[in-house]
Amino acid sequence: MSQPSLSNAPDSAANVSITIHEAEALCLTAIALTELSLAHVMHSEAKKTQRLLAAYPQHEKVQSRELCRLLLNDTASLDMMQSIIKQEMLLQSRVESIVELYTEREVIKHVHAQHSGYTS
Repeated sequence: MSQPSLSNAPDSAANVSITIHEAEALCLTAIALTELSLAHVMHSEAKKTQRLLAAYPQHEKVQSRELCRLLLNDTASLDMMQSIIKQEMLLQSRVESIVELYTEREVIKHVHAQHSGYTS
């Protein structure tokens, strides 16, 4: 599995000038990479749980110590999933903000184009 990268991101040490469209694209790219990272974390949690459950055949009784181990894993996985859900809500808010800014800009352009066609 390769590491995500921002290969098209400008060098932060350089004096960089980017357009609003480029800024939006960079923000959306960052959100997409975060989404990908969260998907990897969720997949990892699922694999961990599968490995743990596979260690206990269904027909055998689970000892209390083993049950504690399963419950601890379940609690840790639940905590991780709750953190992921919070991050997803934050990412959704960021996407909505970008869409809102884009929409406002397009409405302003449209209104400006209509008014520039009129003569006083």
